[in-house]
Amino acid sequence: MGQKFKFVCFSDVHHGNTLSSTRLFNQELVEKHKDNPDCYFLDLGDGMDLIVGQAGDKRWKASMVDPAYVGKDNPIDRMIEGYSKMLWPIKDRLIVMLDGNHSLSILEHYGTNPTRRVGMRLWPDSFEERLMGYSGFLTTRFHWHKKSGSRVRTLTWNLTHGISNGTGRRWGAISHRWVRQHSLYRRYPRVRP
Repeated sequence: MGQKFKFVCFSDVHHGNTLSSTRLFNQELVEKHKDNPDCYFLDLGDGMDLIVGQAGDKRWKASMVDPAYVGKDNPIDRMIEGYSKMLWPIKDRLIVMLDGNHSLSILEHYGTNPTRRVGMRLWPDSFEERLMGYSGFLTTRFHWHKKSGSRVRTLTWNLTHGISNGTGRRWGAISHRWVRQHSLYRRYPRVRP
């Protein structure tokens, strides 16, 4: 039996929301897997809630903001710092981070990307290599060697924070272009439209 790898994908942690459990994230994800050198992590976006009153977001309610951020200056900066601390124990095996709709909303309103800023804290010299935007393709290659030769297996991941269902999104319903692209990728993974 060969070496086994485990990939743990997570999203929508919403750190900074009263309903988000930092303790549970730490217990069920970080502590459970941090000592396994063959376990890798993929953050699929919205690690921070980032719905703050200043952005004019209609989903914002003061009661939903974690008390650690209520009445504090720079709540977004504080959430970035808090989420970075949560990821710190697994940062060396966190392969990729995606943007979520919450961080893209902050980017649109304030001109700063919270996901990028977390990446800059975790990997100051190589953060660009680990950030994918809202969606993207990740290729993992597995190599093994035998006396009779070596082999390579490739696994291509289609990672996304989500696909619009056509309600309330700028993009509207899934477009024909999106369907063509994904059909093309499945058949010919090396072709880029």
